[in-house]
Amino acid sequence: MIDVQLDTEIDILIKNGDIAIGEAINQDILLLLSYNKGNLKQYPTIGVGIYNMLGDNDINSWKRNIREECNKIGLLLEKLVISNNGLIELKAKYK
Repeated sequence: MIDVQLDTEIDILIKNGDIAIGEAINQDILLLLSYNKGNLKQYPTIGVGIYNMLGDNDINSWKRNIREECNKIGLLLEKLVISNNGLIELKAKYK
């Protein structure tokens, strides 16, 4: 999916005086994982809130939550691995 690109501060990316556009799947996943439910006024039920995972040992619950949230925005998970130290390996594509 092509969309407006965001910079590292999650602001619109400007290149050569123009708004940058490009493949957006990685930034969509980043935003989905980092936002808590209620952060997006347009879609208040969307968000994983991955920062809440710190100190939580129920990895299967987090996997289920990530799958459900990805499904809500039309992402099909091809791979999802959460290691015991909290590293997440995720590969997805739009349906």
